[in-house]
Amino acid sequence: MQACRDAASKGDPDAYYYENERFHDCIYRASHNQFLIQSAHQLHQRLKPYRRLQLRVRNRVPTSVEEHAHIVDAILAGDPVKAEASLKTHILIQGERFTDFIASVAQVATETEKRLARGSA
Repeated sequence: MQACRDAASKGDPDAYYYENERFHDCIYRASHNQFLIQSAHQLHQRLKPYRRLQLRVRNRVPTSVEEHAHIVDAILAGDPVKAEASLKTHILIQGERFTDFIASVAQVATETEKRLARGSA
């Protein structure tokens, strides 16, 4: 968690990306659930390109650090209900960000096509 905070404070999304991977891996391993660990790693590999890009969205890194803090606080407090809710919130936000990302890519593609069409007309 501290390594994530340190990377975020430097404003380096690439450094944060790697510390974020380590943070998530710690959570997976702490579950002691091999199926969860393997499934999470497989999903992580598939989403790797997106996950790296989404950290460049404005305020995503500080928001991610805050989400991680809620998760860690709940785990350290021994509050499984709060930990589960914090983890679900973190995951749902990722899904929302993915939708935003896809929409922005589609918008850029449309604008590019329009510029190209105007240039060739």
